[in-house]
Amino acid sequence: MDHVDNTMRSLEEARLAAQLAAEAFFCGVPVEEMAVVAPFRAQGRLIRQYLQEIAREQDTPALTRIVVDTVERIQGQERDLVILSLVTSDVSFAAERADFYFQPNRLNVAITRARKKRIILGNPLLFETQPLDPALLTWVHLFRNLYEQSTVVREVKS
Repeated sequence: MDHVDNTMRSLEEARLAAQLAAEAFFCGVPVEEMAVVAPFRAQGRLIRQYLQEIAREQDTPALTRIVVDTVERIQGQERDLVILSLVTSDVSFAAERADFYFQPNRLNVAITRARKKRIILGNPLLFETQPLDPALLTWVHLFRNLYEQSTVVREVKS
């Protein structure tokens, strides 16, 4: 996604996450089989706000029942579709919090909750993060490897 300097909230990613979840619902994915996951509660609140807006505009209150939560709170659950919002595009913020943000166990939980489809939203700038601790740099490389092995779809501006 094309955004910069986002820390714990990204309006762009929140809007897109809500739109993707709504579109999946309109295409037949039950709300009980969807989850939107973010590392920070602030991003979750923003995504829920956008889902509420879409629910009002489309007169589809079911959209407000989509689970939107943090990585820790989704642990142990599975859904057919999981949308992960990475949020952060401020590399200095990411470097300061690398021990939390890039933790391999958290990444593992985040990407293994999906039974059928996983969509990850984020800015590749994140992979430029240079934490001081070399072990944390290895964790950043795990994220980069996931990105490099994924099918990347660039945001299309209309």
